[in-house]
Order: sequence, then C-alpha cells, then structure tokens
Amino acid sequence: MDAVGTHTYEITEDPFQGAAEDGSKDGLQANTQRYIVQVEVSDNRDGTLTAEAVSATDQNGQTITPASGIVFTNNYKAYGSLDLLGIKILEGRQLTTQDNFRFVVEEETRDAEGNVNRRQVSSAKLTQESIAADKQSAKLVFDRINYTLADVGTHTYKIHEVIPEAAEKIAGITYDTREYTLVVTVSDKGDGTLTVETRDAAGNKVDVTKADTYSFKNSYAANGDITLTGSKTLVGRDMKDGEFSFTVREQNEDGSYKKAADGTDLIVATGKNQAAKNGQPAAITFDPITYDSVDAVGTHTYEITEDPFQDAAEDGSKDGLQANTQSYIVQVEVSDNGDGTLKAEVISGTDADGEAINPATDIAFINTYEASGDHSFYGTKTVAGRDLTPGEDYQFQVEEVITDEDGKENRVEVSTGHLNPETIVGNHGDILFGTLHYTLADVGTHTYKIHEVIPADQDKMAGISYDKTEYTEIVTVS
Repeated sequence: MDAVGTHTYEITEDPFQGAAEDGSKDGLQANTQRYIVQVEVSDNRDGTLTAEAVSATDQNGQTITPASGIVFTNNYKAYGSLDLLGIKILEGRQLTTQDNFRFVVEEETRDAEGNVNRRQVSSAKLTQESIAADKQSAKLVFDRINYTLADVGTHTYKIHEVIPEAAEKIAGITYDTREYTLVVTVSDKGDGTLTVETRDAAGNKVDVTKADTYSFKNSYAANGDITLTGSKTLVGRDMKDGEFSFTVREQNEDGSYKKAADGTDLIVATGKNQAAKNGQPAAITFDPITYDSVDAVGTHTYEITEDPFQDAAEDGSKDGLQANTQSYIVQVEVSDNGDGTLKAEVISGTDADGEAINPATDIAFINTYEASGDHSFYGTKTVAGRDLTPGEDYQFQVEEVITDEDGKENRVEVSTGHLNPETIVGNHGDILFGTLHYTLADVGTHTYKIHEVIPADQDKMAGISYDKTEYTEIVTVS
C-alpha cells in the first residue's frame, strides 16, 4: 500500500562501454535524450494496484504523450579516406618553387544521357619541402579524399597534369599528357570505418601511397643562336659577291677539332663575302650558329678560316687571287635564361699568333689580286738591191709615248730589236723584239712608236740607205 501515489521516473539510454569522448563507438552516435514520466498508482481494493502513466516531458520540459513520445533515435556513421602520392620529374633544368606545375584528381561520372562529366576532388602542387635535394624531382602529395556512407560504391578517377593555356605555360617546358585511371571501391565494415580499395583500369590492385605509381615527366628545352662577324677585303680589283667562302669549326680544349657523327671536322657555320670595290672591306655573311639544348651551356671555342681555292696552284693561288691562310679563334659563352632561350655572346678572340683581338671588329681577311700579261712586237727587215748577211747590225727601238700633266709628250724606250739571223732568207729577215711585261699597274692604253735606229755616219754600213719610217702601235691592257 506504500506504493499508492505519484511516482516520477527518468528514462535514459545507457552510454557505450569504451566509447570515444563524444560518446560514440564503432560509428554509433550516442543518444543523450532523457524523458520524465509520472505514474499514478491506486488501490483497486481487491488486492491489486493500478499503475498508469499520467504525464511525460522531454529534456526540454515539453509535454509529450507517454505512450508514443518516448523515442530514442541513434545515428550510424562511417568514414574513410584516400591519400595519393605521385612524383614529378623534370629533365633539362632544376625545379623551383616558382614552377606552377599542378596536378588534379577528377572523378568521372555519367549523367542520365550517358554524357561523361568530371569533377575535381583533389590536387597537388610543388612546395619547397617536396622538391628533392638534387632539384630534379619532387614528391606530389595530393589533398586527402574523404568518404562517408554516402560514398559507398565504386568511383572512377582520372589523375593527370594540368596543361595550362599557352599564355600561362612555363617557357621551354614540354608538359606530360599522360592520364592515369584509378578505380576506388568504398565499402562499409560496419564498425564506423569504410574500406577503400584501389585498382587500376585493368582491375589490378595498386599502391597509391608509392610515389612512383603516378609519375609525371616533363622536359625543359632551350635554344638560341649567335652570328659571328668578320670582313673581307680584296686589293687589286673589285670583289664579287660570294667570291670567297669561310668555315667555322668547333675545337676541343686541346685545340683539336670536334668531330661530326661521320668523323669529319664539326663545321658549325659557313660564310660568304659581300661585294665591294677594290681595296674596300665588305662584311662576311655567316650562317648563325644554333644551340638547341641546355647541354650547350658553357664555353665554346671556334676557329674561323678562309676556305682554300679549289684546283689552286701549289702556292694556294688561283686566277690571280692569292690565298689567305690567316685564322682566328673566338670563344662564345652560352648561358640559359631559364625561359626557354639561350644567351650566346662572344667573350674573347685571338689571331693566329695568339694575340688578343676585338672579335667585333678585328676578324679581317685581306687578299690580293695579281694579274700579268705579255706583248711582243713583230716586224721584218728588207734590203733592196742585195741579200741580207748574218751579222749585219740593224737595230730597232720601241718607245712608249707618255704625256705629262702639262700635255707634253715624252718618249721612254721600252724595248729594242735586232735582225734575227736564223730567219734571213735572201734580202728578207724577221726582227726580234724584247717582250713587254704588264701588271695590274699597267692596265690602260699604251701608245708605242717603233722605228729603225739610224746609226751615226761612221757606224753606217756602206751603201745602205736606212729606213726612217716610224710605226705607231696602240696596246690596250685590261
């Protein structure tokens, strides 16, 4: 009978044994709800008591229906994650934190129409800490991909390097266009954790925590060129365009020539002269020396020579042109600007004697042109009235007429002649004159007077009347 009356009860859910700080365990979230129920107990006077819930409130004091309002609801949650690693390799130069290489993981899905859509779920970029000591590679740490129960199932990811727009590309860099496929299966272990299984497109298991599983290789290339300068002078006549050719060969440190693939000397450039007037220098037009790799960075030594004439004489001359055996050494320093271009500049030069020169102005080849020609006069001697006799002293003279600046004509003896006894036939014989020799200094027109020398009276041959005829011969030398 002591139970008769009103009783107040609190109803709560027991906490999980070994629960986490937030009360959860194995994915089950704790329920801290509590309810207050009042029960009225009355005596039926027949040896029984009647107990009836007469009211109830929740933990906020809100009245509830005791028969239906006392509800405990728990949530189950499960989580999982995926960490991806990769490696970035750069060939051709060192990596820097300024390199804006970027890599993404995109989930591939299909819509109702079967169209493929992609959504970025993770990315990675270079950091100071990720770049290796040799600065040739960098470890890629992708943002963690987190999963909940909503993600249970299969996910297909595409992992690739982001190829920037042209304006944003790093100069000189060739980007990696490879794309990896990763298939991830997420399943619930029932203990609050999700199992994340990784396979490739062929269904083979892959370890995504190994950096070399996803490797991206880029290459850096740079190029540049330099055009050497020089001059060519021909003394003796005007110089024709391209009349002389020149060769630039690269040397080793010991002065020997570097070799091409076929074993011949490595020729890096050739040149031709421009046209010029007699004695005037003209530029030599050289081919540019090109550098198409960062391997070219450093100092290059070149020898510049004039090519020998084909079918030249023993002394190297040909057609009046004297060979030039001068050689010059120039050193070119090639450096990488880091933007896909190479800077090449001439830093020193020497002549064949090892004397320092200014490579910009002192590489000069001078040749001379020499020309010569001969002219012989021809005449005959006839004596009327008797035959000629060998030993008879007939003399002849060739004089050049030279007009001075005042217009006065002067004569200069340039050749003499005498009767050639071997040609005497009867009263007739040939006159043998000395040959005239010409050089470039004699180019022009020459006027000659040819006559018989009249001896003094005491030297005249008896009975001979000497010929006073004077002949004029004009010779043009060109």
